[in-house]
Amino acid sequence: MELTLRLSLCLCGHVLALTSILYGGDGSDSPQRSVVVDRIPKVVRVKLGECSNGTPFHTKVRLDNQTDLPWTIRKIETDCGCLSATTDRRSVETKASVELDVQLAATNKIANVRRVVRLHLDEFDGPLAIQLDLAVKGPLQLDRSIFDLKPGQERLVLRGKKRDSGWHIDRVFSGRGGFLIDRSVEQDGEQFRLIVKPLNEFGAFSDLVRIHVRKSVNETQVLEIPIELRSINRVRFLPSTVSLTREKGQWSGETRMIIAPESEPIELQYLRFRFADKDATASVSGSVQPLSSVLSRVQIRVSDNGQQNMPQLIEIEDRNGSLLGQLHLLRQGQKNDEN
Repeated sequence: MELTLRLSLCLCGHVLALTSILYGGDGSDSPQRSVVVDRIPKVVRVKLGECSNGTPFHTKVRLDNQTDLPWTIRKIETDCGCLSATTDRRSVETKASVELDVQLAATNKIANVRRVVRLHLDEFDGPLAIQLDLAVKGPLQLDRSIFDLKPGQERLVLRGKKRDSGWHIDRVFSGRGGFLIDRSVEQDGEQFRLIVKPLNEFGAFSDLVRIHVRKSVNETQVLEIPIELRSINRVRFLPSTVSLTREKGQWSGETRMIIAPESEPIELQYLRFRFADKDATASVSGSVQPLSSVLSRVQIRVSDNGQQNMPQLIEIEDRNGSLLGQLHLLRQGQKNDEN
């Protein structure tokens, strides 16, 4: 039988209790979620609703043991130090229930939060994992949280709304150094607009928009809104300038190529190397040797036909002709040709 979830909410006293929880109540009459567990190991999900940022969250989840064995709770683990979970007892007979008391520390992040509690039971090899989903709301919100960056993109516009028009934005920072503030915040009673300069040029970077807001002299907050900056550049070359030496009738050099871990797989054997200058008379080729799942050695070879003005820019394309990156060439001292 498929494991099911049901929420036990009384439409009178429990709704009032939920309001108390979300807006700073002590949680003593918090709504109780009830989870029916018919087998273990298992992952179940509980939606806890919403809470206000800066406010601790406290609720209870009831676990109904519908398995064929009693439970002896050996250990309770949480995936974050901000989360605590305790039970009113450690032994649970079959067809009985146990209450899980859950407390989440206050946070300034405005985001959908998922935390996990794992119950390890003596009678089973795997744990019972309980995913707790909570939406943390605040006076501000961004219209978007994921931004795809084009190569060389110098400006990014962040737009958002004020859920409470009484708040004024004083300052904005990058929480993890993924962008710089380009100019002051444009804001009115309900909306705001922020222009930033992205610093991430490779792969995906998770950052926090840290916003200082003020409603009065004595009422200020520091909010953190998670965003993800995703560059469409899938590879990075270290170094991006390849020093070439002449030997055996050609110029050769090598570099390292890093592939963004979150990018689509690249068929290295089908990469194409060509001069950016379409009129170049010399030819260029390359070979790629994988060193790990994200790191490869790239060997560059350029024919030596006696030309003095060898093109200095190489373009690398994938199998579908999409540009992956560019390499600059720099000729070094010439070696004696053995041939």
